[in-house]
Amino acid sequence: MRRTARVKQQAQMLAVGVALLALILCSLFFILQGTRPSGAKMMEKALAQLEQQQNYNLAITEKAPQYKLFFQGRVENGNQLRGILRDYNLEVLSQEGRLRLKQEEASEWAEADTLGLQGLSGFLITPLELLQSKKDCFPGALAGEKITLEQNSCQTVYFTVSGPEQFVQRLFPEIDYTGISEVTVGAALAEPDLNLKQLRILVEFTSNDGEQIERSYYFDW
Repeated sequence: MRRTARVKQQAQMLAVGVALLALILCSLFFILQGTRPSGAKMMEKALAQLEQQQNYNLAITEKAPQYKLFFQGRVENGNQLRGILRDYNLEVLSQEGRLRLKQEEASEWAEADTLGLQGLSGFLITPLELLQSKKDCFPGALAGEKITLEQNSCQTVYFTVSGPEQFVQRLFPEIDYTGISEVTVGAALAEPDLNLKQLRILVEFTSNDGEQIERSYYFDW
């Protein structure tokens, strides 16, 4: 009888232990589930707000070992970029996949390909188009550190672009995308509304010299 009671007690203790372990694992699962989507939810909210913005000031910078580009201008009607490539004294107008340029003092616009500058079409892409094309990567977004930009407290969010070849070909049409090791997109979201203040793309290559390309978008609402 004592042996039977002891076996029953051990079985009960084992059952309690298994139940506690299951409870702990469930708790960890829900904690992780609560943590993981936070970055995704912030990116989804930022994208939804960006989709509502039709007109805003925008600056774009791009840095690579061989060159540097800087655009200063505006997004108009949601998908039109108009502004100046400051280092080249060129006015630009990009709309619906069509890129036209002219010298600042000129009266006539010229198509980018007639000037041999069709590669700029990947640089002059709106942040809305960029994020919409990569929203499938939002589930992997992670919340980063908080930073201060122009006296705004911002939450940072990062995600890695999966299968980045097509993405890089669209944004950087003149580089060799076969040597890419990783592409990361980072966003700085102004609190508390999580409006985009900065969007950053970092392309890293497999070469030993640490070569990379960095593009940043700066928003002024």
